Amino acid sequence: MKGPSRSLALSSLAAALGTVLLLLASAVPAGKLVVLCVASLCTVFVLCVCGWKWALGCFAVTAALALILSPSKSAAILYGAFFGYFPIVKIFAERLKKPAARWAVKLALFNAVMIVLYLAVRAVFQGSWGLFSDQPWIMLLLANGLFILYDLALQQGILYFMRNIARRIR
Repeated sequence: MKGPSRSLALSSLAAALGTVLLLLASAVPAGKLVVLCVASLCTVFVLCVCGWKWALGCFAVTAALALILSPSKSAAILYGAFFGYFPIVKIFAERLKKPAARWAVKLALFNAVMIVLYLAVRAVFQGSWGLFSDQPWIMLLLANGLFILYDLALQQGILYFMRNIARRIR
């Protein structure tokens, strides 16, 4: 199987796996961030094998299915708001020559998404909910540290996939 049929089949399989992983995230709330990171690897798989357009489609289908099927919408919202499309953004950001510019783009996107999510949660739940409500910069600082670890781990996952797995699939 070659051409668009192959890309469609691989993208569909990756979207199905990503959806199952996001459903698993609602069943295992303690490991939600880990499952979200692993689900983003499905986008990496499609991105490396089929290209960014197919990866964008895989992300959209996975996010929509997870939002429809998942009993707990928080994992689906986090996937749709950031984790699902970040590998695509990362590939384009890594093409920048200066490392400072790469990190600036990635951190700006992450912080913008986190601030919008924080404001949305605050608008919906309007009450005080602990330390992060009074001093949100602490939450943002901790989240940035976790994001940097996620970005570095994702980079290693992409390199491993490209070196060891991608050439066997092609």
